[in-house]
Amino acid sequence: MNNFEGLVYNAMQSSLEGYAVAVVDSIEFELKRELTTEEHQQVFVAVDRAITGIEAAQKERDVYAKLASDVGDIITLLQNNEWAENIGKTNVGGLLEYQITRLMNSIADINTKLLAAEAALSAANEKLQVPVVLPPRKSASCFVDEEFSNADLAVIYNAARLEFSVKIKNAGFTVEE
Repeated sequence: MNNFEGLVYNAMQSSLEGYAVAVVDSIEFELKRELTTEEHQQVFVAVDRAITGIEAAQKERDVYAKLASDVGDIITLLQNNEWAENIGKTNVGGLLEYQITRLMNSIADINTKLLAAEAALSAANEKLQVPVVLPPRKSASCFVDEEFSNADLAVIYNAARLEFSVKIKNAGFTVEE
């Protein structure tokens, strides 16, 4: 079971607590549906925020990468000079080494944040491309049960279906009625 199916299963289970097992067993899911105008706007805002965050992280990463390259060039120049062996023993040399280490750690943090933002954007895009198609509503004639009346089962089924639809929408997924 993939992550999406797990979310669907958990939402279905929570929405159907207290309903007849026969109804729970009869609900099946298919995928497909186009977004409404409001949903398109919500998606656009969320994706735009994610893209803006990624672009800012990329710019910040590029600045640090340029600095790291420059620092690397300076280190190479220093290593080629005899006095580089002794500079680490001075206060200025120690401070330079500390700043270089700090800079390298900042670059690693920026790259980690960038990868996380790109993964979040990718996950958001995947989530938005896979709508949930609910099974059709059912009438009383679709059910046969000795404990419950057919009309009761139809009402329970359709109420569970509606509640499940609301929970899926609230989780950010699209639902086809």
